[in-house]
Amino acid sequence: MLDEANISIPDNLHFCLTDFQRESLADDLAKTSFDFNTPSVFSWLGVTQYLSDADIRSTRQFIQSLPQSSTVVFSFLPTDISLPEGDRHLLTEIDRLATASGDPCLSRFTPEDIQQLLRTMGFGSVYHLLPEEAQERYFKNRADELVPIRAEQLIRATL
Repeated sequence: MLDEANISIPDNLHFCLTDFQRESLADDLAKTSFDFNTPSVFSWLGVTQYLSDADIRSTRQFIQSLPQSSTVVFSFLPTDISLPEGDRHLLTEIDRLATASGDPCLSRFTPEDIQQLLRTMGFGSVYHLLPEEAQERYFKNRADELVPIRAEQLIRATL
């Protein structure tokens, strides 16, 4: 799709397929030209909800082992209790569809719990993009009425 859109892939961008439940990101990156001594940015979107807490923790620990300024951006599903009642139905539908496809959602977090966990693990900067902020920053003047959803939220954590 990137080729079709005439978007060139820079030499320092690595796509790494990893089955986080069976393999480690570190082992899979070792099979590429990834430089473990250079601060890196990881995009981990749409993944954490399908992993156990242990799988998520081991990947964060690997990222934590990298040089300072390494960053991970990831999405997470919030717990029902951290959502307004009107938004919980979407999370229920996501769970239903994921389970029906054979990939049930295994992990959810409150925004406060995931931020505290990241800080405890040594990430000095943790930023939670609130849906209201995303609306103001990225969706405000859209003609198609697309809005951010509360059922999947974004975090950026930097060492």
